[in-house]
Amino acid sequence: MNDFINAIINIYNTITGFIQSVSETISSLQLQFSHFKYISLLRLKNFLILVVLLSILILVVFVVRKILFMLVDEHYDDQEKPKKRRIRRKKQETLSQDTNNDTHIHQDEDVLDTWFSSGLWPFETMGWPDDTPELKQFYPTATLVTGYDIIFFWVARMVMMGLEFGKDIPFHHVFIHGLVRDSQGRKMSKSLGNGIDPVEVIDKYGADTLRFMLITGNTPGNDMRFYWERVESARNFANKLCNASRFMLM
Repeated sequence: MNDFINAIINIYNTITGFIQSVSETISSLQLQFSHFKYISLLRLKNFLILVVLLSILILVVFVVRKILFMLVDEHYDDQEKPKKRRIRRKKQETLSQDTNNDTHIHQDEDVLDTWFSSGLWPFETMGWPDDTPELKQFYPTATLVTGYDIIFFWVARMVMMGLEFGKDIPFHHVFIHGLVRDSQGRKMSKSLGNGIDPVEVIDKYGADTLRFMLITGNTPGNDMRFYWERVESARNFANKLCNASRFMLM
């Protein structure tokens, strides 16, 4: 807190010195260029005063913002301290148990990163490093269809691995589409637990309903949100088409 008070004092001293220097500059202009019209000097003085006031306003906003962030950080730090202590105590207990049980943990040296191992997928799944008929037939392929969120993580690594081990690019075209997000616009993930199992949707509403919901009401390339209400509307529309078709075939 003392550092923050000292910073405020330094800012105040800087502003005071700046105002004083501006006043001295205006006075020197009046002495050295007395042949200028008084109205020009008055406008210049008003302009410099306006610049000083705007600078002071910006500094005040910055200081207030800094104070608010400090208060918020202290509040969350106070809330997180008990949780951090519990986590640290649990780690210490686990470590002491492992030490008492004489447990030896060894990391395997021959392990690839998740995305680097996935980068081998275009050719490794077809019998590589053996020269199999499947590898000759399907590598390289024509088009890769993927989301934009893993271009760097997966697509780039597949290209690099393919050039290094397959001696050719794994695909010639990449078709990028949007993502299906939850109703709040969040990306589906295991940690959030907001994933949607398409098999469950198909079992409850049917595959045609799910297909129709995904291809309607969305611009190609953009993300779309998954709403159960839209699934039900697609189911009702498919049911109407089915009933109309049955009526025409009667």
